[in-house]
Amino acid sequence: MLINSVLFKILFVPLIGFSFNTSDISSVLEKYKNQKIISEYHKNIQKFTNHTEYPKDTQFVLLQFDGSYSLEMWKKTQDFSKKLLVENKPVRFTYFISGVYFVPEALKNVYDLDGYRAGHSDIGWGDDVDDIAKRFAFVNDAYKFGHEIGSHANGHFNGSDWTQKQWEQEFEYFNRFIFSKNKERGSGVIFPKSEITGFRAPLLGHNDAMYEALKNYGFTYETNKVFMQNRLVEKQNTIWNFPLYGVNIGGRNTIAMDYNLYYLQSKAKSTLTFGTPEWKTAHKNALTGYLNYFYAHYNFDKNDELGLKAPVTIGHHFSLWNDGLYWSVMKDFAKEVCGKEKVVCGTGQEYQAFLESWGK
Repeated sequence: MLINSVLFKILFVPLIGFSFNTSDISSVLEKYKNQKIISEYHKNIQKFTNHTEYPKDTQFVLLQFDGSYSLEMWKKTQDFSKKLLVENKPVRFTYFISGVYFVPEALKNVYDLDGYRAGHSDIGWGDDVDDIAKRFAFVNDAYKFGHEIGSHANGHFNGSDWTQKQWEQEFEYFNRFIFSKNKERGSGVIFPKSEITGFRAPLLGHNDAMYEALKNYGFTYETNKVFMQNRLVEKQNTIWNFPLYGVNIGGRNTIAMDYNLYYLQSKAKSTLTFGTPEWKTAHKNALTGYLNYFYAHYNFDKNDELGLKAPVTIGHHFSLWNDGLYWSVMKDFAKEVCGKEKVVCGTGQEYQAFLESWGK
C-alpha cells in the first residue's frame, strides 16, 4: 500500500478555476443564512432516520480532505460545493484537519508528544496569526454549510506502533489546538468538541491501541483501513470503520486517494502540465477509475442482509499535484455522481446516522 510520507502543504502551482453566476450563489447563501444553517445541519443528520426518504439501498459517497492547510483550497472547495448546490447536486465534504495548522510556529514548543522532540511537526505549522484566524473562519463556514470537521491528528506522525497513552496524548493536543481560544491564534471554532467524531490517521497508520483511545475521546468512526470494493463497513471496539477502497487506474491497482494516484501516474513528482496530452490522459484514467469504482458499488445487488451498500470513499489533500489534476478529477467525479437517484454525497456523520437508523 502506497501512502504519503512527504509534507502535505499545498504545492504552489496554478489553480484550475471555474465560473458561475454569483447572483445564484448569493441567493443560496441568503437562503441558508435565513434557515440558520448550524441547526439545519443537525436536522439533516437526524433526517437519515427517515427510511422512506432515504431507502436502505441509498449509495453514500464520502468525499474527504486531509490536513486542510491551504486557505486557497478552503475557498475553492467550499465555492465548488455551493456551485453544485445551485445545480441541485449537493455535496458535503469531510475535512480531517491537522491541529498544528492552527498553531503559529512561535508557539510550537507547546507540542511535546512522547517519543518526539518538543516543537516537532512533519508538516510544519500554521503560519502567522492572521492566516490562522482565516483558517478558523473557513472551518466555521464549512461547518455552517453542512460539511463535517474531523480530526487528522497533529504532527503527521505514523502511529502504527503507538501506545494508547500516545494516542490519547495526541488527541489531547488536538483538542487544545482547536478548542482553546486565545488572542495568539484567532477566534477559534464555533462548535464544541462533541462535533468532531471522525478520525483519519496520518499515513493511515493505526493499531489496536488507537481504538480504545478513540472511544475515550468521543470518536465514533475512523477511516484508515483499505478494503476491496463492495466489502461492507464494520466496527472494531465500538468504533465504525469507513474504509478507503481499491481502484483500478489505467490498468493498475491503487487506493482511492489522490497521493496514491499521484505516485502511480508520475512517481510522486509533478511532471504533468495542465492541458497537455499527457495530463489529459492521466485525468481521463483517474476519472474513469473513480467512476468505475462508483458504479461497481452503485449497481451492486448483493448487499448485506438489510440491503445496505458499501460507501464510495475518496480521500484527497489540499495539494494540487500534477498541476491540479486530482482536484479537477474530484470535481468532475462529483458533478457526475452527486444528485443521482438514491445517491447522497455526504459526510461520515450522516452515513453513520443512516447505518444506525437501519439497525446496524
